[in-house]
Amino acid sequence: MLGNGDGTFKQPLTFAPFAYYPFLTSFTVLDINGDSKPDIALTDQYTGELYISFGNSDGPFQPAQTFATGPWSAIADMTGDGKLDIVGGNSATHTLAIYPGNGDGTFAPALTWDVLTPFQGFAVADVNGDGRPDLLYADNSGGTVNVLQSSGQVFTAPTSVVGNLPVVDSVTVPAGASQITLNRDPDGTEIDWTTGSLAGKLAISDPNGLTISADSAATIALNLDYSDGNPLPDTLHLSGTFLINNLTGEDPLAGKTLEIGRSTVLVNYIWPPSPTARILQYLKAGYANGTWAGVATPTSGVITSTAAANSNGLYTLGWADSSDGVVAGQRPQTLEVRFTLPGDANLDEAVNSADGVILARNYLVAGKTAWDQGNFNYDSVIDAKDAAMLQKNYNAVVISPTSAVVATTSSSSKSAPAAVLAAATVQPFCHQPRRQQHERRLEAGHRPHRPVYHQ
Repeated sequence: MLGNGDGTFKQPLTFAPFAYYPFLTSFTVLDINGDSKPDIALTDQYTGELYISFGNSDGPFQPAQTFATGPWSAIADMTGDGKLDIVGGNSATHTLAIYPGNGDGTFAPALTWDVLTPFQGFAVADVNGDGRPDLLYADNSGGTVNVLQSSGQVFTAPTSVVGNLPVVDSVTVPAGASQITLNRDPDGTEIDWTTGSLAGKLAISDPNGLTISADSAATIALNLDYSDGNPLPDTLHLSGTFLINNLTGEDPLAGKTLEIGRSTVLVNYIWPPSPTARILQYLKAGYANGTWAGVATPTSGVITSTAAANSNGLYTLGWADSSDGVVAGQRPQTLEVRFTLPGDANLDEAVNSADGVILARNYLVAGKTAWDQGNFNYDSVIDAKDAAMLQKNYNAVVISPTSAVVATTSSSSKSAPAAVLAAATVQPFCHQPRRQQHERRLEAGHRPHRPVYHQ
């Protein structure tokens, strides 16, 4: 009914933008598409769909648009960009989803979070007072209200708001879960972790550190929540493939040890600047002249690998920035650190001619110092030392930890083809003064040309 402005109303205007749905779980009137006209949004529990009908200036509404949100939904600005988003909840699939709004009534594809437990409805509220909307849902199986807290990039795995967390310093992310979240307790002495329906805590200085293992080959999102400070324990062990989200701060691993074993770890830098310089600093400190036994200090962190340290030099940690375009299929805007072989420039867990070509292209070239350019010993130049590492492991591949030696891809010699090594030693001459070129040619066994006199 349209108002007369004095508390009375005109006769009802009847319209039917939707079919008849007797199982409504929500009904909202607000301006969704930013045209200053009220729109209607309602959710049908029976069909599991959200229906939005945009308003016209004369009162009637346009035909409804349909979104498969599940039986519960809400409209709110979840991403902090000033545009309304759709939030949907589906108890059948144990998921919550956000459709980011474009501000004009259209929405991007859904971002989904798996909560792993059946639930009955949800709500949107800023639970921790950080100015970001969080998601709350009622757990049917546990009788608790759980919270997905916004970390600025993503939402954390669910945290129960009742009960005390057990002290657990080793967790396996269950199959079906896609993330684990770390946050610091407000008391500043403990780190809490949550994954799926599991949760625990440990002292920041726990001598064993926190060990996180993956129960599947899937990439696990490791979400860092800085609401109450740095959420990393002094030592973090990872086993699997992980994507670290929201690594924050000028020196986020200061005083910390990140030990990744045989893992692959990607650091996401979609929102903050590239962390390449800091990650390289931590890798150099961990490398410790090839021992991978570096130790963190109060002002400097380390990235290490006990598997590499115990391999007698067979294995190491390599890294690549996605902006270099070297690693096939690398997630955009990430820095990847991987357990691999010295000489594996493209991080495919094998050393072959492709790596030789990369090294040759960057040999002694000023400014080329990255692993994925051929620098395998974490110094400041790609030179003969790196070429020797590549040749030593030529045709070798990373094998399972149960095997005793590095396997080769064929029964032929592991030595790199002469053409590859020649490219790595001859090509750089064009970048050197003529005298240095001459000296290097003599060192390599080249003889100066002598004229032939004919009688």
